[in-house]
Amino acid sequence: MKLIAAEPLVVDPVAMVYDENGAAYVAEMRDYPYTDKTTDVPFQDRTTDEPIGRVRLLLDNDGDGQFDESFIFAEELSWPTGLACWKGGVFVAATPDIWYLKDTDGDHKADIRQQVFTGFRKYNVQAVMNNLTWGLDNLIYGAASGNGGTIEQPGKADKPPVPVSRQDFRFDAETLAFESISGGARFGNTFDDWGNRFICNIRNPVQHVVLPRRYLARNPFLPVPLALHDAAEAGDQLPVFRISAPEPWRTLRAQRWANSSERSYPRSETASTGFFTSSSGITIYRGSAYPPEFYGNAFLGEVAANIVHRQQLSPASVTFDAERADEQREFVASTDNWFRPVNFVNAPDGSLHILDMYRETIEHPWSIPDDIKQHLDLESGRDRGRIYRLEYGDQPKSTPTPRLGEASILELVQHLEHPDCWWRETAHRLIFERQDPAAVDSLRQLVQSSPSAQARVHAPWLLDGLRALTDIELLTALDDKDEHVREHAVRLAEMRIKDSPSLAEKIVALSADPSPRVQFQVAFTLGTIPGDASTNALASIAAQNLDDPWIRSAVLSSAVNNTVDVLKQLANDQHIANRNEPAPMLEQLAFIVGARNADEEAQHVLENLIATDLPLTLRQSILHGLADGLRTAGQDVNSVVAAASPQVSTATAQLFTAAETTASQEELPLSEREQAITLLGMQEFSKAGPALAALVDNRQPAELQLAAVTALSRIRHPDVAPLLLEGWTGHTPAVRTEVLATLMTRSEWITAMLDAIEEGKIPVGQIPLPQRDKLVGHRDESIRHRSEKLFSQGTTASRAEVVESYHQALTLTGNLPQGLEVFRKNCATCHQRAGEGKAVGPAIETVRHRTPDELLVHILDPNREVSPDYVEYSVVLNDGRTLTGLIASETATSINLRRAEGVEETVLRANIDELASAGRSLMPEGLEKSITPQAMADLIKLIRSEKSSPVFQAGAATSNITPPLGELIVGNWEPIPARHIHDELHARCLVLDDGDTKLAIVLCDNVGIPAEVFDAAKQQVHESTGIPPSHQLLASTHTHSATTARGKCKMIRDTVLTEYQQFVARRIADGVRCAMNQLEPARIGWGSVAEPSEVFNRRWFVNDSSLLTNPFGEVDRVRMNPPRGSSALDRPAGPTDPEISFVSVQSAEGRPIAVLANYSLHYVGGVRSGDVSADYFGYFARFIAEKLDATDQSPPFVGILSNGTSGDVNNINFAEKNPPKYDHYEKMQEVADKVATRVYEAHQQLEFHDWVELDAALTQLPLKVRQPTTEMLEHFSRTISKEGNSPSTHRREAIYAERIAELKDAPEQISIPLQALRIGDLAITAIPFETFAETGLELKDRSPFPQTFTIELANGSFGYLPTPTQHRLGGYETWLGTNFVEVEASEKIVNRLVKMLEGFESTSDEDRQVQVGTRRGFNLVTFVIERDPPFNHVEAFFLMMMQMRRRATTRRNSRFPDRITPVGVFLHGQKPIQVANRVELLSIIRPTHDRAATVIHR
Repeated sequence: MKLIAAEPLVVDPVAMVYDENGAAYVAEMRDYPYTDKTTDVPFQDRTTDEPIGRVRLLLDNDGDGQFDESFIFAEELSWPTGLACWKGGVFVAATPDIWYLKDTDGDHKADIRQQVFTGFRKYNVQAVMNNLTWGLDNLIYGAASGNGGTIEQPGKADKPPVPVSRQDFRFDAETLAFESISGGARFGNTFDDWGNRFICNIRNPVQHVVLPRRYLARNPFLPVPLALHDAAEAGDQLPVFRISAPEPWRTLRAQRWANSSERSYPRSETASTGFFTSSSGITIYRGSAYPPEFYGNAFLGEVAANIVHRQQLSPASVTFDAERADEQREFVASTDNWFRPVNFVNAPDGSLHILDMYRETIEHPWSIPDDIKQHLDLESGRDRGRIYRLEYGDQPKSTPTPRLGEASILELVQHLEHPDCWWRETAHRLIFERQDPAAVDSLRQLVQSSPSAQARVHAPWLLDGLRALTDIELLTALDDKDEHVREHAVRLAEMRIKDSPSLAEKIVALSADPSPRVQFQVAFTLGTIPGDASTNALASIAAQNLDDPWIRSAVLSSAVNNTVDVLKQLANDQHIANRNEPAPMLEQLAFIVGARNADEEAQHVLENLIATDLPLTLRQSILHGLADGLRTAGQDVNSVVAAASPQVSTATAQLFTAAETTASQEELPLSEREQAITLLGMQEFSKAGPALAALVDNRQPAELQLAAVTALSRIRHPDVAPLLLEGWTGHTPAVRTEVLATLMTRSEWITAMLDAIEEGKIPVGQIPLPQRDKLVGHRDESIRHRSEKLFSQGTTASRAEVVESYHQALTLTGNLPQGLEVFRKNCATCHQRAGEGKAVGPAIETVRHRTPDELLVHILDPNREVSPDYVEYSVVLNDGRTLTGLIASETATSINLRRAEGVEETVLRANIDELASAGRSLMPEGLEKSITPQAMADLIKLIRSEKSSPVFQAGAATSNITPPLGELIVGNWEPIPARHIHDELHARCLVLDDGDTKLAIVLCDNVGIPAEVFDAAKQQVHESTGIPPSHQLLASTHTHSATTARGKCKMIRDTVLTEYQQFVARRIADGVRCAMNQLEPARIGWGSVAEPSEVFNRRWFVNDSSLLTNPFGEVDRVRMNPPRGSSALDRPAGPTDPEISFVSVQSAEGRPIAVLANYSLHYVGGVRSGDVSADYFGYFARFIAEKLDATDQSPPFVGILSNGTSGDVNNINFAEKNPPKYDHYEKMQEVADKVATRVYEAHQQLEFHDWVELDAALTQLPLKVRQPTTEMLEHFSRTISKEGNSPSTHRREAIYAERIAELKDAPEQISIPLQALRIGDLAITAIPFETFAETGLELKDRSPFPQTFTIELANGSFGYLPTPTQHRLGGYETWLGTNFVEVEASEKIVNRLVKMLEGFESTSDEDRQVQVGTRRGFNLVTFVIERDPPFNHVEAFFLMMMQMRRRATTRRNSRFPDRITPVGVFLHGQKPIQVANRVELLSIIRPTHDRAATVIHR
């Protein structure tokens, strides 16, 4: 490998293209993996990352093949990962956008920067869209990878967005038409000479994109699971042969994951080296610099292993097989851990270039445990990068620097015959760009007589791109001797076929082409040709390729309107009949007929194919497919048969009889018997039941038993349940699980199962907990009540008494070392913990999540609930022996029994006389005889170190905050005095208490209360109740008909509160105290429901610029509250959130205490001028109480409605031209009733919890205060001086001039409170702004909790909070004086809140804390571990060593890194763990006491 560029010429290269004159554009992904470590949030979008990616321009001035000059062509790009040249510039893939960049003045910097597409999701940095590549069809192809997105053209509202999810894409560089296509892997996108596209995934080195999406989409009834083919072996055991030592952190992670009991990791990740984990950059080499055997090879990087891998491709029908080209070694391997070959380039000189990102760590941050990651610098190497030329032999090939930009059009046509793909493809692009008619004749000559098949493929596509392709060239190409030319000619003819009978005739004739690839394309293209000829040709192709799934899919994609005809032709094909075996093609065609659900088609199939003398296997395949298709359409084949002729009924009965015979013949292969069983399940129970019953027998192979249960599950008949239940005691775990799943699918079957439980035929303990929960919560009242009774009595009196007597153990303090001794003495014969013990029952780690009460029951009453996998079985053998144990595994011919101590015995099914379960666990009863209550506490402490749950309590109250008349009502342009109290204003208070933590949530009927008032209230609450301010969420509802509690300026904190502000603070505190007084044992539940009819985005794009003026003399792009029904309306500028989230608390007896709801609707209004009202928030409180029948109770029920993220949402449908008229207060009552009704309806299905964990977090986020620009100040100065105080002064300008004047005393920065609450699995975030809906939606999307909602105007009121995107659009909410803080504020707030929510998710009572202390010049290092950690001292030691090594190694000044490389560790006299091949350091860990270890270096 020859180095041709390195830093500082280039850094972080991930993609590269050469333009027509040999200049190289390089995408520098400097922002990998993030730009701010503090915002690295696993599994969250990365929209806040700083765009520091670049495109670099490299020049080789002297033609020696090495780059001499480097220019930053463009910067401030986000995740740049792909490039494609076009008309002197480049398209750049830079998530979330695709840009077009061009230098027009020769300074090597892009002065044209056009955003072409946007909407690619910025989520997983390793699943980013990438590698733009020109295709033969004059389109640019890109890999969308796993992130996907919804792609739009900025400024092109008339072009609908295109969703891209697990797909790739292509677009027209000229028209910018964009299309999603088949694909969807990771980093890599390449073509071979013939337009076959290959991509790769991390453990899928070579994937061929076989089935085009545009064809598959034609037939909605065609199920195709995958459009990709793994040409190479794929999976987590693909070997690589690295020569670099694995990084210590990788070794540590692999050891930990290999021993993890919490989840299953790919096997490639549980070894530190040796397997594919990160394939990237697949490139098909197509140059002449190397020997011919390298041409067409696939090259890819395995960046984690520091190697370049090579695969040899060979045709396999219409796709390819690939195999390792270099046995037991890699094509390139490096000892340098920083070598990261991420991508490759077919260069102008015919060689392959390697792009080496050169990073210390390439691993995805989400793939590294946090405690390990904190010791790594994942940005190390951001200033490095290498590009190599891969040279062959002693003398590198020397080629002149290309100058195709200066070539004539005829010279470019000649280059289409060049042996190197770069020359062919660059010439192709330039011809297409120039659109020069002078190329046409030469291109036609290439079609006729070029010796190069590649040129004969390029030429027709270019003629098409020049709009000069005729039938003459196509007919010539369709007769070409090369299959690839014919294949592409068929594709090109597809566009002209409707107007050219000669082309249609020729394509039909090509159905007999000897090439599978040609037949494959013809099968697709025939879908555009109507008539019998097309049908015949499709049937012919299908008959020739019955066993080829890819060609079969092509035929089926085209058989949309002629499915029955194709099916008939194939069924009557003698060749197919003679095969006498199931025919998947016929079955799939019949499935499509059934799925289409056209009665005449189904009847036609039955009359003409089933009731015939066709071979049995064919008719069974057709019947099976038809029945399966009808089932997916909600139809029953028996009904269709009943409506047919007697001949059909007779023939169908014969098929079912034959299937019954096949299913019972033991000498036949299992696959044939399973197919027959599936067919049996499609007839009526009276006919299928007896045969299937005989197959649900434990003497039958498990596969057949499961097939029979599945077949029965499809027959709706009351006797199915008794049949399945009859053999319950003999069912093995796998079969029993399937039986239970089947019974749970129908109410009548559940009833039969409950009968069996009540009669003692099924022990209660054999119904797993998840199924119990479903039964207890079943919609059928009878099932629900019976289940509640059954499962509350699932234990014997004696066992219940034992469990009850041991409840004292739950109050005792456990001791971990003593718990380990209890485990070793009583549990280790059947259970493992940390690898110690026998693996008979479940490992101790798998039940760590259980509560202490649950563990106590499972230990002392093991038969109350028994998992199917751990039921004890009794096996009576034909030799008179009786064996017992659990069934560890089973095959078609045998079962494997496992007993205590892990002893196993394999028994042949043929030797079993009887197999039955006693319904008991293998775990014995009676452990109380050897385990005292204190020992039980020690054992439970060992299993899980969590406290038992205390009593959950709740209380609610209201506190009146109605002001005196005469106070000013705010919320409109001008305040007015209050003249009447229509309804009282309240602070509605809810207090929750989980025994350790209390939360107070208060909603005040006010337009917006400043932070200083809420802070005063919080201090009073804290002093009177002990609830800390961080655990109090105080918010305003935002009613616009309440008197003000605001200060003078939202950016200036008032130091002295007004009389009404003091009153509000005091009344809030009173309300919380009253709610505390009402605390009682309670249950809590939460849910959500949608009400979209009352939420509309009030910000609109409009087509009338007169509607877009703002107070600053400028024109906005959107208008708030535009004229209703106006013809100028274009579209809303943002989304809405119709979700109503709610929390309900009720007493232990079920009496409603409070409901807290959240709806993202600004307010409703419609009050009389001067009236004080709580708006629809107050009506909701009344209506929800009425609906819950809670209006007359003590203590009083409290309904609370909080405002969600509604800063840009109201209930006005601006598109409605003739809206209905409402009286005062009528509309707000209607809205409140809708919301209350929806909450009530969802409330009926609510699941309540007796206890949930509560938590809260409050932080202060600094934000910059916006300041008026010079232009603003000058504008207001001109306006005011010109207009003076005359009435003509624009009201808005005067108001905003005053607001901006107030900002002169505002600080440059303010701190705003952000809060998050946790209520079990519910999260509530609190923002002190009028927040836009899209911010709330983003929080819901990024939250780690299953349900999240946001309360706005919480803990303060700081104005509006538009997103940066909305700021760019302008409008009232973005104006300075309405919004006061920096443009990026919403993004910072969301990121901080998500961090806070993640803190809840990861917090536990006994978090691990590791402190490392070092003293300069000393060899002694002490670790203090606050509790027994889930990792051992060895791991802790390596974490410290990795940190020391990283700090010592800078790659620029590496003086002694090897001297601190850990070699091995001895722990408690164990054998050394080898982690490196150096012996400069020996580290010995010696335990000093239970909570610490001393590490000595020698």
